[in-house]
Amino acid sequence: MTYLLEQHQLLPNTHFGGRPGHSTTDSLHLLEETIRNAWRTKKVASALFLNIEGAFPNAITSRLLHNMQKRKLPRELVSFTERPPTGRQTQLCFDSFMSEWIPINNGIGQGDPLLMILYIIYNSNLVEVAKTRKGRESLKELTLAFVDDTAFIAIAKDFKTAHSILQDMLERAGGGFKWSRDHNSRFETSKFALMDFSLNRNKERPNMNIQGNIIRPSPTHKFLGVILDQELRWKAQVDYAVAKGTAHVMQIRRLSTMTKGIPMRLMRQLYQAVAIPKMLYAADLWFTPAFKDGSDTPQRGSLGTAKHLNTVQCIALLAITGAMRSTATDLLEVHANTLPITLLLQNFCHRAIVHISALPTSHPLYNPVRQAAKLQVSSHRSSFHKLTKMYAITPADIETLNPAR
Repeated sequence: MTYLLEQHQLLPNTHFGGRPGHSTTDSLHLLEETIRNAWRTKKVASALFLNIEGAFPNAITSRLLHNMQKRKLPRELVSFTERPPTGRQTQLCFDSFMSEWIPINNGIGQGDPLLMILYIIYNSNLVEVAKTRKGRESLKELTLAFVDDTAFIAIAKDFKTAHSILQDMLERAGGGFKWSRDHNSRFETSKFALMDFSLNRNKERPNMNIQGNIIRPSPTHKFLGVILDQELRWKAQVDYAVAKGTAHVMQIRRLSTMTKGIPMRLMRQLYQAVAIPKMLYAADLWFTPAFKDGSDTPQRGSLGTAKHLNTVQCIALLAITGAMRSTATDLLEVHANTLPITLLLQNFCHRAIVHISALPTSHPLYNPVRQAAKLQVSSHRSSFHKLTKMYAITPADIETLNPAR
């Protein structure tokens, strides 16, 4: 099913998650690139993050099958998908009470290997709400989705106009509310989050009124595990990453007692397999590797962030090796066979830009990363501009990795 959907491009291009080559960080990179592109053209961007109540249990089987047929999937796959939900029932049991058997008519089974791809098909119509506004180059719509996490983005001259675009995306014929009614997926409007992205802190950010709920713009919001801020400076995300890394390291340290602790080899493995991925998640988005531009100026990059993360790694290495607190960090790294945090972050960023540069031409990030490698911009540089310059990625490199199909 996944092969057919990808081979024939039957899914919306900006639907991420549960698909090969479409990761959470890809979605976040596209969001950042869209916002900074708006800033370069002296526009603003607003994003409305939707909250779907009971997304998987409320899915209607008949609507799912209809959407599969609409995507022109083979009849055999549609019939196969129809069979498992048929004849299901459950009981409620608590204290000494047990209910009668209750038939289950709706829902996509959580834990089912088909869960991700089936729900992507189910809510693809919501992603297709965004449309091109002919003759209105100053206005733009975009929908990003990662399974059931969905964001509407509007680009306009001011936030009032951007908010009206977002409201229209919800209320128009074939909009978000129509999809919600047809797919038994109720929007919890009171939990909607609105963000107005601009570097001008004095810019007016009006409230939105959606079905009687007043939604106030928020300065920060957590989307796909990353804390976004309205100026895209990533300070809140850096603080969150340091706090999360510290919490994991402290828990690991509890296992390192001298008499009953686990061996050094397993401590190191636990740190590298659990703490580092949690701490450095999406580092290619919020961290700029330190570099010298060839002149006599000092190093540039996220030096302060690297210093904070290095402190977290030092705590972990002391727990792994059992060394004294006064031991030099570089000596701890040698004995624990662990890369310095700056090199570790550079590796993360290097792998990320190689992955993005090798994406197929049909991927929504192909053109943005190619443009970033081709053009040098003086303001509002995205992570693509920083990474392609840092690792000397050229448009020819990207075209070589992605031959025309």
